[in-house]
Amino acid sequence: MVGEIVISGMGTTPIYGVTEYQVYRSEAGANDFTMVGAAAPMATSYVDMIADGSTIYDYMVKAVASA
Repeated sequence: MVGEIVISGMGTTPIYGVTEYQVYRSEAGANDFTMVGAAAPMATSYVDMIADGSTIYDYMVKAVASA
């Protein structure tokens, strides 16, 4: 997940305004994404605890910014 941007020669800079990252999941090839969780700002990972390890899923992450 994007929490910072790398600027050549200047290091990294946080992306301000993001309040959370919403994580959505859908079975591979389907377009019916369902929100399965959220991650905090500056998060670099999210673990989706699924019971079935044989199904392939597509994920979509939405950055939510404060108004």
